[in-house]
Amino acid sequence: MAARTEAMVRRWVAAAAAAGTSSRRPGVAALSLPEGIVHAAVGTAAPDAVACLLGVSLAGPVYWDARRYFALVPAAAPPLPLDEVGLHRGDELVLPGAHQQAPADGAYWVTTPPSEGSRCRVPDVARLAVRGRVRAREGDARAVRSVR
Repeated sequence: MAARTEAMVRRWVAAAAAAGTSSRRPGVAALSLPEGIVHAAVGTAAPDAVACLLGVSLAGPVYWDARRYFALVPAAAPPLPLDEVGLHRGDELVLPGAHQQAPADGAYWVTTPPSEGSRCRVPDVARLAVRGRVRAREGDARAVRSVR
């Protein structure tokens, strides 16, 4: 990762932290989506393609950890009425380090923040989740029909 990008992530993480330790971020919230829903929504599981498509769709910081994508949203974001999507407040989140930019790093930044105050817009995350849910169900229905 370019030093400039890492510096931007470091500034963004510092600006997002209202209080707490270096790994806990009370001033941040995230909507988490299962990777299957995200991959169905963007039509691929290839990490570089997912990063590109999430960057365009969500235009904000997203990280991956434990088979879920976390779209960072404004701290006052409401929960979404979708079973697959969880809302996590900052004190529940452990953000990846600024240097963690690839799947080999474990938890990693899929898209880096375009600016220090950037967040994903909740309606954009909701659209992505609904699209993924619909596409996943369509894929399941096609699989059932092909077995018959």
